[in-house]
Amino acid sequence: MVADVPLAFCLSGGVDSNSIVGIAKKVLNKNVKSYSILDDDERYNEKNNIMKTLDHLEIEHQFIDLKDNFNIKSLS
Repeated sequence: MVADVPLAFCLSGGVDSNSIVGIAKKVLNKNVKSYSILDDDERYNEKNNIMKTLDHLEIEHQFIDLKDNFNIKSLS
């Protein structure tokens, strides 16, 4: 976790990314940022879990909405 640039992580609602971000912030006292992709499909939307982590860690975060940034229909 040594870098010449600010540390940033992809944060999902899963245990792996939450553990890495939590260790960087709470154990190593790093100033971190995180990013998450939002999905309109409720089967894949992890926003509730992500929000719990953000409330606990108090880190800078940005949600990325793919429908605003990426047109999947243009690939077909």
